Amino acid sequence: MHSVIRQNLWDGVHFDGGIDATLNGLTNIVALTKGGVPIVLPAAHVSLQEQRAEATTNFTWQADPALTIEGGLRYEISRLKQSGDSNLTRVLNYFKPRIKASYKYDSENTFRLLLTREAGQLNFNNFVTHH
Repeated sequence: MHSVIRQNLWDGVHFDGGIDATLNGLTNIVALTKGGVPIVLPAAHVSLQEQRAEATTNFTWQADPALTIEGGLRYEISRLKQSGDSNLTRVLNYFKPRIKASYKYDSENTFRLLLTREAGQLNFNNFVTHH
């Protein structure tokens, strides 16, 4: 699910906001035998579910025709639930601020400054045994 709102607040200032939600899942079954004899493995049969949501806000200010300043904040929360041979729940959350300034020096040159905090996406293979 993805939802966005855009609003022109006043001359030269714009607001964007949105919400993004995702549901991811993985079921994993692993078996091992040695000489025909089954070996018991920890967490050999697990299901992993992630509920993730991200809220975003962004303000853009066109200070003058050559200078644009953007500032924003994203907040991401992920709830991971593992069930099966072992049951675990973990909640991860991150604030991700961002500021960007662009200055158009002339028709051929633009200077940009970007400061941001990023958080990478989860790899389910880090949470379950895989083959």
